Amino acid sequence: MRALLGNPKEGLQITYNEQGRALLESFGISHKDRTTMSGLLEDGQAMSLSAFDEMMKAKAPDIFSKKNSYARIRESLALGHYHTQEDFPVVDLLLSDDAPEYQKIARLLHALCWVHDARHYNKLNPRFDWHRRLLEGFKRQYWAFYGKLLKYRQLKEEKQQSQKAALSAAFDRLFKKTTGYDKLDELVRRTKANKEELLAVLDHPALPLHNNAAELAVRQIVRKRDISLHTWSEKGTRVRDAFLTIIETANKLGVSAIQYISDRISKKYEMPSLASLVAEKYAA
Repeated sequence: MRALLGNPKEGLQITYNEQGRALLESFGISHKDRTTMSGLLEDGQAMSLSAFDEMMKAKAPDIFSKKNSYARIRESLALGHYHTQEDFPVVDLLLSDDAPEYQKIARLLHALCWVHDARHYNKLNPRFDWHRRLLEGFKRQYWAFYGKLLKYRQLKEEKQQSQKAALSAAFDRLFKKTTGYDKLDELVRRTKANKEELLAVLDHPALPLHNNAAELAVRQIVRKRDISLHTWSEKGTRVRDAFLTIIETANKLGVSAIQYISDRISKKYEMPSLASLVAEKYAA
């Protein structure tokens, strides 16, 4: 959340608004606790997260002492602030794996990565030949459908409109099957339950089908850590992150990172900024 809000020096803010209250209910906060909070906070009231903690500790200690529940309350109201603030663009569409920390960040839709979904099938290790054949056959159908989604992204808009219903129906046919291999059937049901998130590409063809590009970029930090362990100071961490961010962003834009850094250090500024190139690529 700090990264999405530009790492504010004053710390994170919370806002008690409609979005925050909806998230409180979505996260399973009890009606009793929500009622208590409605008596402590006015609609639209904003404050720092630290001030909110102090208030809850003093006025609602029973809620404050519920470690897991209170963490969800903080997340809900912080997201309520994020979704309504106007200082930074709010993420409308987010593609990620199914990790819980990414839930509810996107304002419109949280899409899921097909490669991460497929990993669950790859982890199966059937002992019986019959189960092995069932798994291999299903995986062939799985990747054949994935291939259709890849082709869909390359179609012209009018052709995509004619294919949406057919692909949605094909998804239902594939993931309603019962094979008799219980562990496989459990994963099939799991995939089917995530239909909206996995088929987000049908309404938003610009979305990739996996988040490998993002994960590979982050992996560079892991490789550097393997070689030189951790940084020695907070400043060193910021320098490392900034440097690797420039390199990875330049690579994705087809810009020479060495030339770009040299251009900035020399103060020639003959090359356009990475920020302007990102904006151009996004607009295209």
